[in-house]
Amino acid sequence: MTREDKALSNLNGQKKVIIRKLDKLRAKKMMTKTEFAALMGKSPSYYSVVLNRGCALTVESLAKIASAFERKIELRLVCSNTPMACGRSSSR
Repeated sequence: MTREDKALSNLNGQKKVIIRKLDKLRAKKMMTKTEFAALMGKSPSYYSVVLNRGCALTVESLAKIASAFERKIELRLVCSNTPMACGRSSSR
């Protein structure tokens, strides 16, 4: 598996975690999936696809979902565990 494949796999895992958290928040607010989709300006089927498969979920989509719950999305670009990725020499 290439470094890029690992990064994409990690990102997909993180998307699933975020989706689960947002759906729990939707349920806590006693909002139906249809109501939530309408609040986002999306169809109920779009929300179901995102919820079940996590596909077609962009940063913009996440921002719309978060905004519907009066939340914000914070993205961070962090150094991986390899010295070269952090700009350090591997000889340290």
